[in-house]
Amino acid sequence: MLVYNNIEQNLLKKSSLALGMFDGVHTGHKSVINSAKDMAHKYNCPCVVLSFSTHPQYITARTPTPQLTTLSERLELFEKEGVDIAIIIDFDKEFSQIPAEDYISKILVGSLNAKAISIGYDHRFGRGKRGNQYLLKDFAYTYNYEIKVVPPVTVEGQIVSSSIIRKMLKFGDITLSNKLLGRDFKLIGQVETGAKRGRELGFPTANIKPFSNVLIPACGVYAVEIQIENSTLKHTAVLNIGFRPTFADRNKPTLEAFIIDFNEDLYDKFLNIYFKCRIRDEKKFSSPEELIKQIHKDIATVKEISATGLCNHKNTLLNKV
Repeated sequence: MLVYNNIEQNLLKKSSLALGMFDGVHTGHKSVINSAKDMAHKYNCPCVVLSFSTHPQYITARTPTPQLTTLSERLELFEKEGVDIAIIIDFDKEFSQIPAEDYISKILVGSLNAKAISIGYDHRFGRGKRGNQYLLKDFAYTYNYEIKVVPPVTVEGQIVSSSIIRKMLKFGDITLSNKLLGRDFKLIGQVETGAKRGRELGFPTANIKPFSNVLIPACGVYAVEIQIENSTLKHTAVLNIGFRPTFADRNKPTLEAFIIDFNEDLYDKFLNIYFKCRIRDEKKFSSPEELIKQIHKDIATVKEISATGLCNHKNTLLNKV
């Protein structure tokens, strides 16, 4: 897959475009990309995704939304979906002021020579978000392109969207989030030196610093699989997200992973964390001994989930909503 970070006149001779931020590259996004791929075959041209290096909300919103995927993850997922070219634009204040009509005439047509454009049903673009499917349809005859509007995708009666997936993750509903994504939710982080509480308890943990601006699921204990840097091997692990209430030594949440049957040095290494299931809330124990008993139970639970692929644990956070 080719990646371009610039827009210039006649950059491409012709293209079938998929437009959007595509944060998460979830099942709804894949439908838009598949539509662009179908149109690429029809017009004998490359399938091109037009996206942004950072979410437009980092410019347009006072409180930017944490992301489901990093840019590098999105590019990997685009390539897996069979995209030929990814064009990644830096969305800054100047770009946010481009009128929707100019976005169509100068970028989609003037630079990318679109023969087909695929968008989600709720896609908006241009200054003040004036651009939508109807404006694209109005200009389709003038600029000789075909417009495809992809209807909402539903999973278990739920319309798939990045905002819904973020909400589910904040409630700790990993099972539904993964179904909407069409894969396991993944976090990437680097192992850093911690307080070594886990080692003192007999369960050495990797303290993980996630990338900035990415979404962290709700506090609690999770069944996960961990991939170490470029290795293809996945290790079964217990992940705790929280404040260590038993020791009361944290004022912000930390990520600690105990990799089962593993004792190698992980300091400074990057980990890919694949979420399988949230198994319980974080809680304060009366003593370190009670915590140790619970950790043994958590390990047994995670092993069972790994062996069966089933997650039957009730999400108490969702029950409170």
